[in-house]
Amino acid sequence: MDYSFLIATIAGLIAAPVISFLKKQDWPDEIKQVVALGASAVIAFLSILLSGGFNEVTINDWESLTAQFGIVFASSQVFYQQYFKNTEVNTKLENSGVQ
Repeated sequence: MDYSFLIATIAGLIAAPVISFLKKQDWPDEIKQVVALGASAVIAFLSILLSGGFNEVTINDWESLTAQFGIVFASSQVFYQQYFKNTEVNTKLENSGVQ
């Protein structure tokens, strides 16, 4: 059974705090979105490696990477907007992250 999409969904949930740590609270929304997209792409790539992907680089691998990226990004944004955005933990991460 292929668990790659489950791994991507869980990775997306973990991505929200990571992205909060990487961005600053006072950055423009456009910059925050670029950081979220970049972090989601890296996490999607890592989730494919974790699930045993990229044995040979094929079109299916790139399709899988695109699908994984979409799942990671969407799940991280939904989790962030619905549950994580207004928490004290998020505020602390945004204020203590990258300078």
